[in-house]
Amino acid sequence: MNFRGQDKKQLTPGQLGNNPNIDPTDEYIVNLQQQIHFMALELNILREKVMEDEQKSGIGSLYDDDKTSHQHISLLKTKYSQMKRDFDRSSQDLGKQSLKVKGQEFVLDAQLKILTEQMQKLKLNEGEFNEKVRKSQGELIQTNRENSRQ
Repeated sequence: MNFRGQDKKQLTPGQLGNNPNIDPTDEYIVNLQQQIHFMALELNILREKVMEDEQKSGIGSLYDDDKTSHQHISLLKTKYSQMKRDFDRSSQDLGKQSLKVKGQEFVLDAQLKILTEQMQKLKLNEGEFNEKVRKSQGELIQTNRENSRQ
């Protein structure tokens, strides 16, 4: 009893097809073309199935209207692009505002540094002034004592 395919010769290792005189790249290309053909047939079957099922399920069932899923997808793309434009605009506005705030921060930091230096100078001057005042008070008190002794 022979089963189908048993009468064919077994392939030798490294041989792609039955005829060793045929270029393997040609056979490979033919196989790829067959795969593309079968994939195209499968795609057509799937498209027909989608068209049949579109009314019962999918994006069309989420909405109560007569639009197809392609129209809903187109609307979603439009909505997405609008949201992206709004986001980009607000992102640019926030970037500009951030630059303004950073500029103000830089100016305020510089002013704070200057004011801190001025405060340190004023405290130093205040200390020197207080020292001079104490010396003059001491001198005045001493001259007052000397005047009162006379």
